[in-house]
Amino acid sequence: MAAKDYCTLFPDGIPGTKYQWGDCCKEHDEYFGSGKVTYFQANLYLWHCVRRKGKTYEAVANIMWIGTTLLGWPFWLQHKD
Repeated sequence: MAAKDYCTLFPDGIPGTKYQWGDCCKEHDEYFGSGKVTYFQANLYLWHCVRRKGKTYEAVANIMWIGTTLLGWPFWLQHKD
């Protein structure tokens, strides 16, 4: 069975390294679909989760926040219906 891809349109980490953030994407997806938080709150949670992994993850966290904030609206609207 293939591993679940939680970071839609983005890698879950760097294959073969310790640099992984798929767990943050999974939690983001759960918050995103729960209806209990706003779109912005879910994306900010993702940024914080990835950023907490360490300084080396800072650029990845920023790229993911920009991507989810600017490009994630179609997914958010699909979940709201």
